[in-house]
Amino acid sequence: MWTLLRATGEVIVPRAMPELDPMLVALGAAIRSRRERLGLTQAALGLEIGASQRRVWEWEHGRRDLRLVGSLAPLAVALRMSVTALLAAAETELSDALR
Repeated sequence: MWTLLRATGEVIVPRAMPELDPMLVALGAAIRSRRERLGLTQAALGLEIGASQRRVWEWEHGRRDLRLVGSLAPLAVALRMSVTALLAAAETELSDALR
């Protein structure tokens, strides 16, 4: 692990990255794959559902939980698929990753 010493003498130690939930990572991969197939940027997808580009990036990288139906439903609509199809795609991504 590295540390950073600022000119002020302040020592900065990075925080440990939390372990990512494999299902969230798989769901993110499914979102990214579908978004790219539709030719949408993260910013364009975010605009369509009222989320920032950063939030879409966090979803796609499994860093933010969006499994609540309130988050999934508008996202699935923007990706032109059902919530069930989105979750099935995530399940496939997870199965492929575990092989």
